[in-house]
Amino acid sequence: MSVVGGGNVAMDSKNRSRLGAETHIVYRRSEEELPARVEEVHHAKEEGIIFDVLTNPIEIIEDENGWVKGVNALKWSLESLMSLVVKTHQRFLTQNLLSTAIQ
Repeated sequence: MSVVGGGNVAMDSKNRSRLGAETHIVYRRSEEELPARVEEVHHAKEEGIIFDVLTNPIEIIEDENGWVKGVNALKWSLESLMSLVVKTHQRFLTQNLLSTAIQ
């Protein structure tokens, strides 16, 4: 499962993780910029949530029945002290469930 967003609602995805789902938080900015409370991020990590930060989803891929089978995303890196954002590569996140937790 992928959850797009980085706030407290996204951190609630740890409930899915408790049910055995591999869960990813996909957030376009750095970990330091996550809007969720520090405690929520800490607890999510303790429960095995995978953080894909500096990752921007660009396309949802569906199967022939319209079910989500993955997400194409751009992975970014921070370069230099000025935090210049540079596209490094595109990646595919294989998922069968996608949730958005953004405003």
